[in-house]
Amino acid sequence: MTPCDPRRADPPLGACSSDGKLNAVEHRRKYEVVLSLETDAGFSVFVPELPSVATQGDTREEALTMAKEAIEGYLEVMAEDGLPIPTVERGHVAIRR
Repeated sequence: MTPCDPRRADPPLGACSSDGKLNAVEHRRKYEVVLSLETDAGFSVFVPELPSVATQGDTREEALTMAKEAIEGYLEVMAEDGLPIPTVERGHVAIRR
């Protein structure tokens, strides 16, 4: 059964259009990404707000493109599965050196 099947008792809120198809993300949202320059070349990227999302690219631009695709794919799967997008709490810790 698909997420937008009319027989489904719990369709994902706002995820289904009037014609029964799964909507793309309805609104734009920005996610912070953290890029780390790798010693051997390229960039690693992770998304603090979406701990399961990490990727890499040979250049900064490629890494950011890959991050956008990874975020979109993650959100799409979460919507298809009817799962909530996780929330995180952020803070800072001070240390002495």
